Amino acid sequence: MLVASRICRVRPRAAETAWASPAFDTNSPYLDGRAPLVANQPEQRRYRARYVDDDSPVGDWSDTVEVTAYP
Repeated sequence: MLVASRICRVRPRAAETAWASPAFDTNSPYLDGRAPLVANQPEQRRYRARYVDDDSPVGDWSDTVEVTAYP
């Protein structure tokens, strides 16, 4: 029986910092509640995602998406 995964592991990264610990998301859209590295300043953030099924990763990480986050 084939079951679609509905859990997504999202890894955020701000500026040139290391990838943060993965967040698990079951609903769209993913909302990043982290404060900016510099208070009240917009910053570039990068995200990648991977599906999870029964606590095991499914496939490879997605392509990285870059956005500008505004406080």
